[in-house]
Amino acid sequence: MELFLKEDDKIFEQTKLAAGKMIIDIFGYDALLVGDLFDQDFLRASRIANKWRVTQNFEMPLNTEKFDFISDLCSISIAPEKIDLIVLPFVLESTERPYEVLGEMAELLVTDGYLLLIGVARWSFGRNNFFSKINSLAPHGSPSLFTIADLRSRLAESNLVIEKLESKYFGRFCDFKGTKEKSNNFLKKRLAICFGEVYLLLAKKKLMPVTPLRNLFDRNRKIIKSKILET
Repeated sequence: MELFLKEDDKIFEQTKLAAGKMIIDIFGYDALLVGDLFDQDFLRASRIANKWRVTQNFEMPLNTEKFDFISDLCSISIAPEKIDLIVLPFVLESTERPYEVLGEMAELLVTDGYLLLIGVARWSFGRNNFFSKINSLAPHGSPSLFTIADLRSRLAESNLVIEKLESKYFGRFCDFKGTKEKSNNFLKKRLAICFGEVYLLLAKKKLMPVTPLRNLFDRNRKIIKSKILET
């Protein structure tokens, strides 16, 4: 029996592949990729015309070929309701103000625009390189790990509704040499030790609810009428 750590490279590869499939049919004018964990080629397969990349890493010198601009993610100098697709790969885990970043991204989206969140689930443990480099993306004791219920609630506050949700799991698995493939797969499933989960969440921005103007008008008219009668 051989105990091995599932390679982080494969998890990243599977995550990027799944993320690419989620956004491939999204149309629009502008797409924004945030952070430096996904390379600039990630958006190449997207059907959106203009593709931009931003980082919050203020270290110099800047690689101008890699990023289009650098900015504080809580106050990006882009007009509101401008972007059709925003991709945040492991960004919320690395910031001290995740809710502000989430709110800023929601403001940048057009109505019917999409936000793709990729991150480490809160229940994941062993956030160090021994268990997985993926877990180490979230600093020890980081408050920026979310449950899906947390994210659903926060997104709803910005009129974002979850449309797709996928998970990738990583950990230690037992590989039994000398056994048939079917038996090996059975034992792997039963004896696997899962250390964490990477979630991929695609949310769509809905139109802001509008207060019925007719009801307001009727109410105001009654108030005016009552004042006239009193005089």
